[in-house]
Amino acid sequence: MNPLRDLTPLMKPRSVAVVGATPDPKRPGGRPLDFLTRYGFDGPIYPVNPRYDEINGVPCFASVTQIGKPVDMAVVVVPAPAVLDTLRECQAAGIKALTIYTSGFRETGSDGAAMEAELVAQAAKEGTLICGPNCQGVANLLDNMVANFTSALAHEGIDPGP
Repeated sequence: MNPLRDLTPLMKPRSVAVVGATPDPKRPGGRPLDFLTRYGFDGPIYPVNPRYDEINGVPCFASVTQIGKPVDMAVVVVPAPAVLDTLRECQAAGIKALTIYTSGFRETGSDGAAMEAELVAQAAKEGTLICGPNCQGVANLLDNMVANFTSALAHEGIDPGP
């Protein structure tokens, strides 16, 4: 039997990196930046994309290993073949949890299933929490942490439940 895991780095992170960040709030790489800011996340948000020096006035890093500050969770929005290397970079940077939006894994057949198995094995090796792959992300409205890309959260007036 597996012991219960502490989900705090995933559901109540103190800081978030968005790997594959983009300035377009309608794209999956831009939506978590927009939502984290709009919902009032009070920790540091680190956009990561080697194509940009800054996104919306916030310095952008080429890799999570260049951030140089503690990051609890990374939102991963990169092509499927790059996800495993991104996981390894996150592990090297000490990131404890990942939310992987990327599709192209088990749902695509045997090659994707093999990539997913390798991803799961690498995460288990270092004890990294993973939500995904091929998910819309996580949201904790009580703590103003919305690392998700569903358009349903773009509507005003969404309040946390009891």
